[in-house]
Amino acid sequence: MEQATSIKVLLLEDNPGDAELLKGFLAEAPSISYEVGWFQTLAEALAQIESNPSDVALIDLSLPDSLGLETFRQFHSGAPRVPTIVLSGLDDETTAITAVREGAQDYLVKGRLDSYLLSRAIAYAIERKRGEERLVSSEAFYHSLVENLPQNIFRKDLDERFTFANQRFCALLGRPLDQIIGRTDFDFYPPELARKYQEDDRTVLRTGQILETVEENVGPTGEKIYVNVVKTPVFDPQGRILGTQCIFWDITERKRWEERLQQANAELARSESALRKSHEELKAAQLQLIQAEKMESIGTLAAGVAHEVKNPLAILMMGINFLTRKLGGGDESVNSVLKEMREAIARADAITRGLLEFSAKRQLEAAAHDLNDIVAQSLQLVRHELKEKRIELTTELAAGLPPALLDKTSLQQVFVNLFMNAI
Repeated sequence: MEQATSIKVLLLEDNPGDAELLKGFLAEAPSISYEVGWFQTLAEALAQIESNPSDVALIDLSLPDSLGLETFRQFHSGAPRVPTIVLSGLDDETTAITAVREGAQDYLVKGRLDSYLLSRAIAYAIERKRGEERLVSSEAFYHSLVENLPQNIFRKDLDERFTFANQRFCALLGRPLDQIIGRTDFDFYPPELARKYQEDDRTVLRTGQILETVEENVGPTGEKIYVNVVKTPVFDPQGRILGTQCIFWDITERKRWEERLQQANAELARSESALRKSHEELKAAQLQLIQAEKMESIGTLAAGVAHEVKNPLAILMMGINFLTRKLGGGDESVNSVLKEMREAIARADAITRGLLEFSAKRQLEAAAHDLNDIVAQSLQLVRHELKEKRIELTTELAAGLPPALLDKTSLQQVFVNLFMNAI
């Protein structure tokens, strides 16, 4: 026989009759064992929860030492991580909406409760709280990633006004974030450049497609620089375009080396007497180009990561919205949505962790690795490019290969470069 699930419930209720009724409802719940701790004052409950945390709290708003929504606010402040359901004898919609907005998972009227409704409300409250915590964690991870990438990143709304910028872009403009939000390109760039940038933005908004280009820009000291730009549309969960996101990085050095390489080739064609000198210049230029191309590859992958990260976050948000709307549905729907949320978060986490490992500078570290695993991880890093180019991929990896002594990150870079060239 399957062991029953156990849930620790903190019951804050000063009316003994109501408390016994609620404990009776919980005792009737099938396949779930509730361990109920009953308290009659807010002070007693807060003192207890510090040393003995609960899985969920059921609290009445009218207590001897607290009254109304202030009861919930004090309890939520003292135990913010405990999913809390407000119980009341009054069917007050205004109070219910306010409580939910301030962090309550649900608002239940005592006179309308039964065992099934109470048990279901507790299960949904616990899962919604977990979903909220995952969402907060995912958003924090996304912003941490954006702030630490070696690219300039910003977003604009439909009116082409800045709504976000990472610290690297703020440093490029020489302005703090609060002096960038709400302004347009015309506040920071010469008119001809600002018009060009906004024309590109309107193209993305009109087509809904990714735009990648090389643009001239103005550096912090006013000098002309070249940047590789990737602009993408930003969608809401319903698929409507909210604005644009831009990721760009400096490729001035690469452009200069390309020009030098062209000059070296021209001199080589004109004079065989300068062959040796031109050959040395060509080698130096090629080495610089290899490094520049690697950074460009990382930048392209970073654009793919930002695109991949927001999709799982959007899926997660839709899942939470789905749970909220479908309170009257069965557990099967809830489980399905939660599974999709977890898979989306795991996918985003795998992609971003792989990118950070790929871009890290370090000494060679030879160790025994499975070559097939390295190929699979490298393909994961170029997944966005494959999807964007509508390339259908089939892998045929030999089974039973012995481990090979190699530097995993360096070989992964080799595979990524091969795949990007093939794409």
